[in-house]
Amino acid sequence: MRYRYNQNFNANLQPGTNEFHDMVVNLGFVVPFGPKPVAPVEVAEAPAPTPVADCSTMDEDKDGVNNCDDLCPDTLPGVKVSMRGCWIVDVKFDNDKDNIKPEYFPHLDNDAKAILAHPELKIEIQGHTSKTGGFKYNMGLSERRAIAVKKYLVDGYDLPNLTTRGYGWTQPIDTNDTEEGRANNRRVQLEINGQPQLPEQPR
Repeated sequence: MRYRYNQNFNANLQPGTNEFHDMVVNLGFVVPFGPKPVAPVEVAEAPAPTPVADCSTMDEDKDGVNNCDDLCPDTLPGVKVSMRGCWIVDVKFDNDKDNIKPEYFPHLDNDAKAILAHPELKIEIQGHTSKTGGFKYNMGLSERRAIAVKKYLVDGYDLPNLTTRGYGWTQPIDTNDTEEGRANNRRVQLEINGQPQLPEQPR
C-alpha cells in the first residue's frame, strides 16, 4: 500500500486545488526459478605440515655418526665404528702374519664385552689380506686371521653365533700399490645379523 501526494503547480488536475492525492495498493507474489539453494559446505583447513627432522643433527644409535651418514644405524653402544657408523674391529696384521699384536688387545676387550652382552646376535668375523702372494694362500691366511680374532673374543665362552670367514684380497679398502694401503687391507671386520659392515677405516 502506498499514499501519494503531489503539488502540481497550478495544473488544476483536481478542480479547486493545485494538489493531487491518491492511494495505490499493490498485490503480488514471487515464483522462484532455478535449483534449490544449497547451504555452503564448510571446507576444513588442511593440517599444518609436520616438521621434517634434520637427520644431520640426529644420532639415534649414539655412535658419533649422524643419521644422514650412518649406514649401520643399529650399532651396539660403545664399539668402534667407521666413518659411516659401521662396527669395525680395529686390528691390523703384519704381512703374512695372523697373530694379534698386544697393542690391539684393549680394542678387542671392548668388542668382547659388547658381544657377550648380546649373545643373540649372529656375527661373522671376516678376515682380509693385502694383494701379495697367491690367491689360494691369501684365502687361507685371511681365514686364520678371522679365527685368531674369534678365539680372542670368545675367550672360553660358548658363543655359537660367532662364525669366521676369510675373504683374501677380494674386498680391499685401500690401494695395494703402497705399503700404507696394503697395511690397511690386512684387517678384520664384522657382519652382524646379515647386515654387512662396510669395509672402511676406523674413526
